[in-house]
Amino acid sequence: RQKWDRPRVSPAQKMAALGSSSTSEKAGIAAEAQSGPDNDFWAGQGPVVLRDPAIKWLNLVSGLEPLSWAEDHRLAASSTNSVSIMELVCDIHSLSQNLVLHHSHIACDLKVGPEKEVQTVKESFAKSKDPVASQMILVDRVIHPQSGCLRGIKYTSWSPLGYLDELQQWFRMQTPVRMEWSGLCSMQQVQTNNACKDVSTVLLAVLMENGDVVVWQFSLPPQGKDSVISCNTIKSGVLSPSVLTWWEYEHSGRKMSGLIVGSSVGPVKILPVNLKDLVVAACGPYVFWCLLLITKAGFNVHNSHVTGLHSTPIISMTVCHNGGTILTCSLDGKVKKLTPVFTDAAVEFKQEEIVLPEGVAGRRMQGTSISPNGAYLALISNEGMINGLHPINRTYQVQFITLKTPDEAAAELLESQMHSLFRKADLLDLLRWRILKDKSIPSVLQNNLDEKIQTSGSTYLWRLKLFLLRTLYKSMQKSPSEHLWRPTHREGKVLVEDEEAGGGEDEMAEISTLEELREVSYRIEKVESQLSRENMKKVLGEVYLHTCVTQNTCIPTKGVCDFLTNDPANEDRAAKVLIGHIMNKMNKQTFPEYCILCKEVLPFTDCKRAECKNGHRWLRCALSYQACQGVTYRRCLLQDSVASVAEPEGEKYSQGPCIFCDSPFY
Repeated sequence: RQKWDRPRVSPAQKMAALGSSSTSEKAGIAAEAQSGPDNDFWAGQGPVVLRDPAIKWLNLVSGLEPLSWAEDHRLAASSTNSVSIMELVCDIHSLSQNLVLHHSHIACDLKVGPEKEVQTVKESFAKSKDPVASQMILVDRVIHPQSGCLRGIKYTSWSPLGYLDELQQWFRMQTPVRMEWSGLCSMQQVQTNNACKDVSTVLLAVLMENGDVVVWQFSLPPQGKDSVISCNTIKSGVLSPSVLTWWEYEHSGRKMSGLIVGSSVGPVKILPVNLKDLVVAACGPYVFWCLLLITKAGFNVHNSHVTGLHSTPIISMTVCHNGGTILTCSLDGKVKKLTPVFTDAAVEFKQEEIVLPEGVAGRRMQGTSISPNGAYLALISNEGMINGLHPINRTYQVQFITLKTPDEAAAELLESQMHSLFRKADLLDLLRWRILKDKSIPSVLQNNLDEKIQTSGSTYLWRLKLFLLRTLYKSMQKSPSEHLWRPTHREGKVLVEDEEAGGGEDEMAEISTLEELREVSYRIEKVESQLSRENMKKVLGEVYLHTCVTQNTCIPTKGVCDFLTNDPANEDRAAKVLIGHIMNKMNKQTFPEYCILCKEVLPFTDCKRAECKNGHRWLRCALSYQACQGVTYRRCLLQDSVASVAEPEGEKYSQGPCIFCDSPFY
C-alpha cells in the first residue's frame, strides 16, 4: 500500500489557544481581544476572496495554458508577442494591504542562425525566379512576421529553482550515508508464452546525503548486471539523514512494507516502497485519470473518467503539488476543486465548486494557475459578452483570489517541514494581509509560535516570529493619508475647554502608540540578535572544522568570538566551548580586518556595520560578518541585509539565503 498525503487536521484543531503571561506580548494582541469591525470582517469571509490589484493586459492571450506559477512565486503569462512575469513579493516594508507584484516582460525573438546568413538566405528565396518559392517565403508568418501577426507563446514551463541547489543536489546524490537489504520477496513475471513464473527478488535501499532513497531491485540468484530489475528514487524530505532500516507489517493477509528514515536533527519518516503515480488530463468537460501501480503481480494500470464536472469544455486545469488538489475551469467560468481520495484499488475524487467572488464571476476565463502552496489562484480572463453581443476589442486582466484563510495559512506555516519562509511567500502574504488590517497578531498564532520556539528553538520559527513582529510594527505606523501636516477645517465654534480636552486625549493616544512602537521595536531587535548569534555559531563551527590555519580564513574570527563572549544574553555552553577551541587554535593571534582606505584596524563592535577610527564606514556581510569593502555587494530580495560577493577563499561562508527573511541574495 501507499500512504498518501492527506490534510492532517483542521486549523482549529492545530491551533489550540494557550495562555500568555508575558506583558510585552500582550501589547501586540490587545486589539484582538476587542470585538470590532475587523473581527466581523474575518468572521464573514470564507476562503475565497478577491485580492487587489488586477493586472490589465494589453496583448492577446495565447496558448492552451497561458498561466504558469514557479516555485519562487513568479507567475508567467503567455501573450501574442511576449511572456509577462509577475513576481509575488511579501514586502514587509509596505503599508498597503494589496498584493505586491513586481512586473516585467520577456520579449521573444525567433533566431535560427547568424543574422547576416539568415538575411542572405531570405533575400535569395524572395528573389527566386520560381514564383512558388518566392511567394511561399513572403507569406510565411514565422520567417516574415510583418506579413501577419504570430499566434503567440504556446506554453511556458519553469525550470527547477536555483542552479546552486541543483548542483549541490547532484553532488549529495553521489554521497551514500547508509544502505540496507530487505527480506526476500517473490513476484510473478509474465513469460513470452503468457505463462507466469515465480521470481525471487531482494531490494537494496541506499540512503543519500540529500535525503533521497535509491531502491534497487535484484533478481535471485545474482547474475551481475542482468540481475537488476528496476531502480527507483524516493524523495524522503528528511534533512540531515543518518539512519535507514526496513519495516514490514502484516494484517488480515495483507502485507505492507516500507523504509524508516531517521535524521540527526530529530524527525523520523516512514516511506512506503511500492511506488504509485497519478496522471490526470482533461478532455472536453471531463477529467481523465490514470493510476499506475507496481505490485508483486507486476505493472497494473487503472484509469477512468470523472464525469458531471462541467456543462462546457474545460479550458484550464492546474494542480497544487502541495497536497495534490486539482482545480478545473470551464469555458463558462465555473471552477471545480477535486480532492483525490486513494483506496486500495482505485481513486475517488471529492468534488467541490468554488464560488467566485463578485468581479470575477461571469467573466470569460482563459487560464488558471495555483500558487506553490495553494494560497492563491490566478485567473486570466476577459469581459465576455456585453448585452448579449461580443465586444469589438477585448481587454484581458489577471486577477488573484485566495483559496485559504489566514488561519489555515498560519497552521501550515507552524507545521511546515520545509523550513524556508521564501518558499512559503504566498502563505505569508495572507498573514501579512490580516496583520495590516487588524493591526495585531492573532493571539492563537502568537501563543502557539512561542510554545514551539521554547520546545524546538528552530531558527525557522524565529524568522517567522521576526516577520510577524515587523509586519505588526509596520501596521502601527501612520499611513501617508494619516499625516497631520494638512490643516483641518472645523465647522462652528468650539469651546476652549472642549478643545483642550480633545487635544489631551489625542496626545495621550499618541503617547500610547509611541510606547507600543518602542516595545515592538525592542522585541524585533531581540529576535534579530537571536538569529545573528545562531548564525555566528554556525560560521565559527565552519571555521573551526574547515580551516587548518586560522589566518587563512577571511572571517573576522577573533571579533566574532569576542562579540559572542561579551554578549550578556549568551548563555550557550556549546558556544563557549567552541569559542575556547577556536581561541586555542588561534594561539593568541587576532588577525584583524583593516580599512582599505586608511589601513586602520576595523574593530568588530557591531554585526551589521564596521567603522574605523577615521570615520570610514562599511556594511558587514550578514552571512560571513566580514566588512563589504568592495565596489559591489549583494542585497537580499526584501532589502533586509547585504552579503559580500563570494570570493574563492570565502565562498563556503557567503552562500545561502538571508538569515532574517530567508530570501535569496542578488
